[in-house]
Amino acid sequence: MGGKCSTPAELQGSVEIFEDDDEDRIPDTYEHGMQLLQAAETQHGLRGMITAQCCNNIGKVLLQERRFDEALGYFERALELFEEEMGSDSRRVGTLCNNVAVLLKQLGKLEEAEKLYRRSLSLKETNLGVDNAEVATLYTNLAFLLQARRKLKDAEQAHKKALDIRVKVFGQPHSEVAHSLNNLAALLAEQGRASEAEQYCRLALAVDLALYGDDHLTVATNHANLGAVLKDQGRFEDALLAYEHAHGIRSKQCGERHPTTAESLISVGGVLARLGRYSEAEVKLQGGLELAESQLGPRSPCTASALNELAILKEEQGGAFQGLEHPLLRFAVWSGLFDDAEGLYMRVLEIYEAEYGSEHPFVATALNNLALLQGTRCHFREANGCYLRCIEMREKLQGAEHPLLAGNLNNLAGLLKDQGKFDEALAMYKRGLDIREKAGDEIGMAVVLNNMATLHRITGQPAEAMELQERCVSIRKRLQGDFNIELAMSMNNQGTVYTQLGKLKEAAEMYEQALVMREKLLGADHRCVAESLNDIAALMKLQGRSEDALPLYQRALAIREAFYQGPHAVVATSLNNLAGAYESMERKALLGEDHMDVGTSLNNLAALLASMGQLEEADVCGKQCLDLMEKQLGADNVSLAATVYNYAGLQEMQGKLPEAEAGYLRTLELRTKGLGASDPGNIPVLITLATFYDGGDLEHAIKHDRWAVVLLAEMGRTEEAIDFYLKYISLAEQSKVCALGAGLRVGEVSYFGFIEGAQGRGGGEAQNTAEILKRLRDLLKQEKRAEEAQLIQDKLEANLSLFRIQEGEESSEAQ
Repeated sequence: MGGKCSTPAELQGSVEIFEDDDEDRIPDTYEHGMQLLQAAETQHGLRGMITAQCCNNIGKVLLQERRFDEALGYFERALELFEEEMGSDSRRVGTLCNNVAVLLKQLGKLEEAEKLYRRSLSLKETNLGVDNAEVATLYTNLAFLLQARRKLKDAEQAHKKALDIRVKVFGQPHSEVAHSLNNLAALLAEQGRASEAEQYCRLALAVDLALYGDDHLTVATNHANLGAVLKDQGRFEDALLAYEHAHGIRSKQCGERHPTTAESLISVGGVLARLGRYSEAEVKLQGGLELAESQLGPRSPCTASALNELAILKEEQGGAFQGLEHPLLRFAVWSGLFDDAEGLYMRVLEIYEAEYGSEHPFVATALNNLALLQGTRCHFREANGCYLRCIEMREKLQGAEHPLLAGNLNNLAGLLKDQGKFDEALAMYKRGLDIREKAGDEIGMAVVLNNMATLHRITGQPAEAMELQERCVSIRKRLQGDFNIELAMSMNNQGTVYTQLGKLKEAAEMYEQALVMREKLLGADHRCVAESLNDIAALMKLQGRSEDALPLYQRALAIREAFYQGPHAVVATSLNNLAGAYESMERKALLGEDHMDVGTSLNNLAALLASMGQLEEADVCGKQCLDLMEKQLGADNVSLAATVYNYAGLQEMQGKLPEAEAGYLRTLELRTKGLGASDPGNIPVLITLATFYDGGDLEHAIKHDRWAVVLLAEMGRTEEAIDFYLKYISLAEQSKVCALGAGLRVGEVSYFGFIEGAQGRGGGEAQNTAEILKRLRDLLKQEKRAEEAQLIQDKLEANLSLFRIQEGEESSEAQ
């Protein structure tokens, strides 16, 4: 699923330190420093120690003013002069190497910075010995640089070296030891190694408690760090306690109106939102926002953090994550909340652009989060633009192998998948996976593997999906332990793949394990628990155990009604599921298992399951419906055509193309024998066959396409043909799903009222729509209706896109 972050990094450890020698005195201002330098150059010339010292001091002033490029020039000049006067192996040269390296890192020149850090470290070890506090500082600075270069194993070793030295030099407890412990925790958390990070956080907290007592601000920071790590593990109740402890200390020590108190309020509010306690969350977040705006200004990073968390809250209330499988549902539900969220994300973007400029990693982060929401709302064009700008910025500023870039590629892949552009989506996933494999980021790999598995599953490749899902689950268990929220999501997805493969026993085991984890980690009344209950109930229903499924559906409905506190598409889904279970039981009891009305219910249930993206369950119901109808009507009855047609569409969605083809041809045969070749109801079947063969059997495509056109022409019903196409376009624009099956219904619902075709072969309904538009345009031209023909041409050029069904849980990565 991928949690959203309110700030680029929540863990706070020690930062890079500029080392000062005792004799250095930093001027009050840049102008004062320049006066001292000019005086030194007048008295001592352009070279020499005094001039070097003045250059060094001016660099420090410029550094404080964040004028990094200018500061670098003065530090580099100071380094050159010190080397001339003191030799290249002096301790003072080592200090200047460190300072220049820090600036180079700040300017993004990471390779040059690493060389200077290593030179500085070597000089310090030579002059001061290995077990020295300054050497520990150099190891820390080098570790941060290695993190930036994604050399995470080397960074971990450097942080551990700094910790070992500080323990030897200072003993325990000591603040520098606590800093190193926090630094290690931050690095491990960044890699998804949350349980290890938690251990270091707790050690740091114990050290600072021994040093400062319960109510010190440093201890508050430790609690906040621990809260961040617990939140990463999905342990939201524990994270809330840690954040509330931090907030209590900061409120007591700094007052209710201090900026650090605002940060704590925002953290508490963010976790309350994850727990579904929306009203409480909004109170905290609005309080944090008001405080940040009044104390730090409307464009401060803290204000942006509060706005970002509020945006996430609005998305959560709008149902942007769990439970809404179809993009159309995500688009339609709670649009007012999504409007609020988008406005907040836009404001975050404006703040970062004003604070850092139009090209900055924080700006890229804001673009990523905005694009995620736009994709959720099915504003695909806007989302695509934001992602492309974000990715271009990342590549330019942070390189083509940065882990955040991998996250952006993952999210863009999800957007492409939502549009049915499966090949492009797979290419993005593979690129992101390659970046993470090279960096050794296994948790990041698990995210991509999960999403690639979903892609393979919905394109009818369950064996490939299972291989990827097993890799994902294995990584999560090894690195994150056997009990965490991300593992629960992955195991639930694995259960869906098992269902698709027909391994229902294994599917039940996965679903049950995911349910246990979710109940323990999120509470018994969380919406994710409702999702697990729903999946288990659907599996039971597939096995003919409607009576067992009923109480699970009822519990899922109760949770969702309480959780969403009002009308919501997910609640409607639960009501439909519950109604289906009741209907199945009642129809079987009243009518017997072979009654025609039972077939109608099976057909409608199959359509509902397909609309929810539950294709395996829909297939079982569709097959039962077809078998029952054949038994009651006979295999050659024209009334069977609609059922055969619907089931063929479902098989096509699952990539079972030979079976789908046979079904479509059988439909046409039944209708032709029963109603004649000229029956207008044959037209949708003919067009379906034509589009089915597009890109494959061209001869068949031409044959069936021409048959439909000739049939209309022979009947002299051009106007009706135009009306048919216009109706199709209208339905497509309203529902973003295929409407070609209208009129081929059993009971109340046709699959093609819900299901987009062609997923199994990657053509997508967008291609079908384009063909319909072309045919309509040509008919309008034929009828001399030029203005209408031009309107259709404009639609064609705009490349009208239809939406596809999305199933399973996907990990998007807000940053």
